[in-house]
Amino acid sequence: MPWTNPTAPNLTDFITFCQGQGVTTVVLNPDSDYFQWSFNQAFVTCPYVPQVPSNIYVSAVYNLGLHLLIEMAQDQTGLAITSMVWANGLVTVTAAAATGYNAGQQFDAQIVGTAPAIYNGCFCMTVTGAETFTYQIESNPGAVTAVGMFNMLFFASARKAFELNQLVAGPVQSTGDQGTDTTLAVADFWKTLTLEDLDLIKTKWGRAYLSYAQKAGPTVVGIS
Repeated sequence: MPWTNPTAPNLTDFITFCQGQGVTTVVLNPDSDYFQWSFNQAFVTCPYVPQVPSNIYVSAVYNLGLHLLIEMAQDQTGLAITSMVWANGLVTVTAAAATGYNAGQQFDAQIVGTAPAIYNGCFCMTVTGAETFTYQIESNPGAVTAVGMFNMLFFASARKAFELNQLVAGPVQSTGDQGTDTTLAVADFWKTLTLEDLDLIKTKWGRAYLSYAQKAGPTVVGIS
C-alpha cells in the first residue's frame, strides 16, 4: 500500500508501516488507541533535522513508534472461530475474519474454550488462507463439540523474544572462569547510553531510530 504522504509523519502511514512489519488487523485493530499513543510519543521524541532527507526522518519516527507500540500494546483476545477440524496431525482453524497474514506465514496464538479441551493451548499457527490457519496436535483429539475462540500472542511473544521486560545494564566487557577469560573493547558511545537507549537497542526498529538519532548529534539523544 503506498504512503499517503511520504515526506511527513502521519498516523495513517504509520499504521501502514506497522502492518507491513507484521502488525496485521488481527493483531491490532487499525482504530486502536495504541497506534495513536505510540505515534504521538515517537513524533514528539524524534527530532527533525533539516539537513536530513525527509523520508529518512519519516522512517525514524515510524521505527521508533513501532518499538514503542510493541512495548505498550495489548494483544487482541476473544477472536471468533467458525470451525475447527483435525486431520493427519493438524488442526485446521477457520476464523470469522481474515487474519491479514499471507499463506505460509506463522504467528503465535492461544486457543481457548474449545471442547474437547485438548484443542486448547498456545500454539504456533501456520497460515493457509485468508481466514484459515493450522496447528499441530499429533494424536486424534476427537471431533470438536464446542468451538472456542483464539487470543493473539503477538505482542506478548515479541516482548519475550526481545527481552523488553528485562533490564540490560549494558554490554559485557569481560568474562572469565578458573581457566579462561575474555575481554572485549567497548566503544565509547556504549558508556554513555541511557536506560532508554539500552531499551531501544533491543529491537531492530529501536536500532533504526538510534541510527537516525546519532546523525543528529549528542545534544539530541546523548550519544555520538
